[in-house]
Amino acid sequence: TARPLPTEAQVLIRRRSMARIPEAEGALHEELLLGAAFNDLGRLQRALISNIPPDVPDTGGNTALHRAAAAGHVDAVDLLLRHGATASAVDGNGAAALHHGCAMGHEAVALRLFQDPSLDADAANDGGVTPIMSCAVSGHADLVERLLSRRASPNTADADGGTSLMRAASGGHVRVCELLLAHRADVSAQDDEGDSALRGAS
Repeated sequence: TARPLPTEAQVLIRRRSMARIPEAEGALHEELLLGAAFNDLGRLQRALISNIPPDVPDTGGNTALHRAAAAGHVDAVDLLLRHGATASAVDGNGAAALHHGCAMGHEAVALRLFQDPSLDADAANDGGVTPIMSCAVSGHADLVERLLSRRASPNTADADGGTSLMRAASGGHVRVCELLLAHRADVSAQDDEGDSALRGAS
């Protein structure tokens, strides 16, 4: 089933949440973002103990947690979560840190994020893409298996009707296809253009 796209009101609320922080705090905010991106835990710690909110985003909507997850820095991810960073916070495209980590195949990051009770392992971004889809398209089989064990749906469709199985099949990722099929992925599902996983694999 395709996920509904965010309403205009939801998008406006998200944009307002990305408002700039006071100029006096700008340097510390930059320290926070750079510490997360480069796994500089000392820099990150200094920013956090200065009471900079860990979820304040950059101009693209990415928080420090998004940056750390995308780079695979599990220590930075852990430090941010222990200082109150929100695992479910989304960027300007509606993607959470788990989307970023999964897209890059960072299993250790995903495992740490899974420990946060607020995390929805099956949350979709604005295009309807879920973390398991991000893993499937790149062939990250171990992460796909982890997500399936947390009841991520193999049959969720994105805004164009594409599923995880279609993505895995088009990329030739046999192991991912096997895992999805073992969890009852619908091989007959079609996207908005009438393509299916079978056609993608041919």
